[in-house]
Amino acid sequence: MNETLKNELLADPLTRGFASLSDPEILAVNSVPDRVIYSDIPVEELASAIFMSPIYGILEAAAASNENARKLLRIVEGAGRVEIFRYSRSETRAALDGMLADLVANVDGFTEDHATALKALGTSTGTRWQELGIDPTERDIFLIMDPVRKASGE
Repeated sequence: MNETLKNELLADPLTRGFASLSDPEILAVNSVPDRVIYSDIPVEELASAIFMSPIYGILEAAAASNENARKLLRIVEGAGRVEIFRYSRSETRAALDGMLADLVANVDGFTEDHATALKALGTSTGTRWQELGIDPTERDIFLIMDPVRKASGE
């Protein structure tokens, strides 16, 4: 049995009311693309986005006076040594988001649109199932929920 699915259905962490839903309803409610999904960003892709836009020149001009501009340039200029930027990890995402917020606030020409474009490389919309990394069937849900329903007298 898939423990991730079992934990999702029994704990109902998003309070979607699984206990009162049928198996097809549970499958459907978690199949709606209403979740933000964070994924890792290939450094080559990040580098291309920066090199192929005005961002690179802005960072170069700011590097002498802004540590985060220097850090971001080191990341993209070192593309190949580090292959993946782990944007799916909350601590890595917070670090990059903090760097970008600093650049927006303190670097002339670096805009919120630039920050949003870079974040978009690792951000998409998906379903709860995708967020959890599972693809259950109605039968998978039935095998978990049926004993729960029987125990509660439904």
